[in-house]
Amino acid sequence: MIRLGSIDRAAIAFQDDLDRVQVEPVPILLRLWPFLAAALLAGLVGLAALLRVDVVVSAPGQLAAAEPPLMLRPAASTRLDALLVRPGDVVVAGQLLARLDPTQPEADLAALEAERDALSARIARLTAELDGGTLLETGPALAAEADVLAERRLESRTKAEALQAEIASAEALIAAETRDGTGLREQLSILREVETMRNTLAERQSGSQLAVLDARLMRLRAEADQRAHESRLAELRDRRERAIAEHRMFLTSLKRTASEQLAEAQPRLQVVEEQIAKARALREMADLVAPRPGVVLRVAEGGVGSLIPAGNPVVVLVPTDVPILAEIGLRSTDAGRVVAGDPVSIKIDAFPWREHGQLTGTLTEVGHASYRSQGASEAQHPAHVALDPGAVLNNLPPSATLLPGMTLSAEIHTGTRSVLSTFFEPILRGLAEALRDP
Repeated sequence: MIRLGSIDRAAIAFQDDLDRVQVEPVPILLRLWPFLAAALLAGLVGLAALLRVDVVVSAPGQLAAAEPPLMLRPAASTRLDALLVRPGDVVVAGQLLARLDPTQPEADLAALEAERDALSARIARLTAELDGGTLLETGPALAAEADVLAERRLESRTKAEALQAEIASAEALIAAETRDGTGLREQLSILREVETMRNTLAERQSGSQLAVLDARLMRLRAEADQRAHESRLAELRDRRERAIAEHRMFLTSLKRTASEQLAEAQPRLQVVEEQIAKARALREMADLVAPRPGVVLRVAEGGVGSLIPAGNPVVVLVPTDVPILAEIGLRSTDAGRVVAGDPVSIKIDAFPWREHGQLTGTLTEVGHASYRSQGASEAQHPAHVALDPGAVLNNLPPSATLLPGMTLSAEIHTGTRSVLSTFFEPILRGLAEALRDP
C-alpha cells in the first residue's frame, strides 16, 4: 500500500489508477455527505413536526329542504285516475300533479246539498207556522213544505173551528139554562108561598090537608127541577171551560211542536253546512295540485287505476322555496370527532368540484341514535349541515340549480395536526395493538 507522504504530488499523475485513487485525498463533499444526509433527515423530521395539515371527516349524504316533505294524500279511499309527475320532476305552485276519482265526493256532496235544501225548506215552513207568514215556492223542497204547511193549517183550522163551535154551543146552552133558571126560581118562590098559604088555611080549618100535601109535592118537584137545572148549568160551564182549555192547549201545542222542530232543525242545518264545506274540499282535493314549488320525491305505487287507501300519500313533494341543508351520515367511528359548529366543505356529485367548486357550511346537529342503512357494513349517525348564506357553485349552466335529493360528499374540518403525527399514528396504533394481549 502506497502512502501519500512517500510519493511526490507531482508524481501522482504518473501512477496507476488504483495507486492514484489510494494516494489522492478524499473530496470535501464526499467526506461531508453523511453529515448532510443527517442534517436533511433532521430537517425533514423538524419540518414534519412543524407543518400542520387539516383533519377532516368525510361523510356521504344528500341535499334536503329545511322543512319536511309535503305529503299529498286523499282523505278517503279512492282510485287514482291520472298521475302527471314522476320522481325528480320540478313543479311550480298550483301545478296539477295527480287526479283522483271524484265520484264518491260528488255523490256525498249531492246528498248533503239535498239534505240542506230539505232542512232549509223545513225551517222556512216552521218559521211560517210560528209567524203566520206565507211560504214562497222557489224549489221542489219548498213546494213540498208549502203543501205540508197548507195541510197543517187546514187541519189546525178545522180542529180550532170544531173547538170554537163546541165552546159556542156550550155558551148557548148555558145562556138557555140561565134563562130557564130564572123561571124556575120564580116558580119555586111561588110554590113556596102557595105551600105557606095552604098550611095557614089548613091550620084555620079553612083548607084540606090534601091541598097542603099537593102544594108541598109541587114545591118539592120545583126544588128538584132547580137542582137539576143548577147541575146542568155547572156541567155546561165545565164543558165550556174544558173546550176553552183544549182550544188553548191545541194552539200552544202547535207552537211548541213547531218551536221544538225548529230548534232541532237549525243545529242540524249548521252541521250539514259544515259537512258540505268538507265535502266540497274533498271534491276539490280530487285534483292534487302543488301547494308550493318543489321537487317530486316519490309517487304512489301501482300507477293509474290503483286503489289509494285513506291517508296514503299519492305524491311526496320536497319544497324548494325554503333553505336547503345537507343531510349526511357519519360513521360511528367518526361521530365522536366532530362537534356542532365545525366548518364543512361540500362537494355535489352532480357538479364536479374541480369545475364548479365546493359549497361551504357549518355542522349544526349530530344525531345521538345510530342506524344501519341497507347494504352498509357500519352504523351511522345522522347529521345536518347548514349552508353558508353566500355558498354558491361556479359556472353552473343556466337551467341548473341545487335540488333536494342530490347526493354529495361532505368533509368536516375537525382541526389540524402535524405531518409527523399523521405518519406515526398508524405505526403507534399498530404497535399498541400488537403489544396488547388479546
